Amino acid sequence: MIFNKQLKGSNSQQEILSFSIILVLVFLAVTNSFAQKNIKPGIIVNQMNDTVYGFIDYRNWAKNPDKIDFYQSPEGIAKEYSPVEIKGFTVSGETYKSAIIKMDDSPYRIENLEEGLKYNYVTDTVFLLNLVNGEKSIYSYMDIKGKEHFYIPNNTGFELLLYKQYLRRDEVTGDLKAAKIVTYAGQLNLYLQDCKSIGTKLKLLKYERKSLVNLFMYYYDCLDKKMISQNNSVSKPYEFGVLVGFSFTKLKYLSGMDYMTKADFPVSTNSSAGLFYNILFPRNFGRLSISNELFYYAFKTTSAYVNGTTSVTTSIGLNYVMMHNMLQYKFIAGKVALFLKGGTSIGYGFSETNQQKFDETISQRPSEGKAFNKLNKAYLGITAGAGFKIQKITFQTRYMIGLNKSDFTSSLTAVNSRTNAGFLFLGYDF
Repeated sequence: MIFNKQLKGSNSQQEILSFSIILVLVFLAVTNSFAQKNIKPGIIVNQMNDTVYGFIDYRNWAKNPDKIDFYQSPEGIAKEYSPVEIKGFTVSGETYKSAIIKMDDSPYRIENLEEGLKYNYVTDTVFLLNLVNGEKSIYSYMDIKGKEHFYIPNNTGFELLLYKQYLRRDEVTGDLKAAKIVTYAGQLNLYLQDCKSIGTKLKLLKYERKSLVNLFMYYYDCLDKKMISQNNSVSKPYEFGVLVGFSFTKLKYLSGMDYMTKADFPVSTNSSAGLFYNILFPRNFGRLSISNELFYYAFKTTSAYVNGTTSVTTSIGLNYVMMHNMLQYKFIAGKVALFLKGGTSIGYGFSETNQQKFDETISQRPSEGKAFNKLNKAYLGITAGAGFKIQKITFQTRYMIGLNKSDFTSSLTAVNSRTNAGFLFLGYDF
């Protein structure tokens, strides 16, 4: 629909409005269809230590769940379980274990820190997320305030890895300054002591999930041992692959002589290819990401303007290195993922086509030369698109609306133009 309007030379405001309406309608329709349960095969371990197979409403929890819905069959009735009622559960590659833990409930954000080194311990029964499972394991608990606590198993249950930020008053100036206690480094040095070089890694260790998991992976490599499993909640946070396809470009001049503004520049169809790198936001099924694309794009179009005694042929073209930076949202339905994306387009052109020929007429002598003394090679615009993904294959459409740019004639007169383009891409994830 959008391409057809562009081919007919409809104005850009209508194009933007139509495209926006389509995206909104698709978004509303798909959002409604996905606002449902996400039933996945899973298991629970009951209080008798029996493993019960069934299905769990999996929510890729950002904060550890305080209860889960378990089904004997996908169409069955849910039974709710809390950490007090079962010993743990596994779903979609994530394993949670019920545990009685203590945690430090004191403020952790810089703006909320309190003066003095004091802990505010609370005890609770929770589902701990297993990050690394093996001879040496580590667990995580994200509380309702967004503070993440880490645990290692010991003889009596689970030991909290201690990390404390607080305000300390300077003895000389009396000013309050942020300070921290990194007790967790010593705890891990003792826990992983059979790796003699573990101390070198503790110097740069941060109290955060990625850093701690990397430490445990180093530990297993150090001893040439295999871990039982690594939770997929810390799997790769990106997607990388290639794009190949076609572009459909429409050039329109907005000012200048009639043989530019009233000329019909046909749609230019060219091949396009490049790379994409998507940065995935954590704990949302990979639904939200920043999509970055670097690719080759080109157009070349020729108009033949004839009006009375004027006959002009104009050829304009550029090859571009383009970059799209977009926000992408994905809707997942089984093995198929639908997605919408939108953002900015920037590019720089090379290898220009810039020719104009005046044919001989009764009142016009023949001549040939450059259409413009200086062709603006920068591209700025906005882009939006949609598509679907099956396993590692993606198919997507894109529409790019260029901002007005100015080219200059030999008399240094500015001529404004706009270049819009549609794309069809086939992608593959590595």
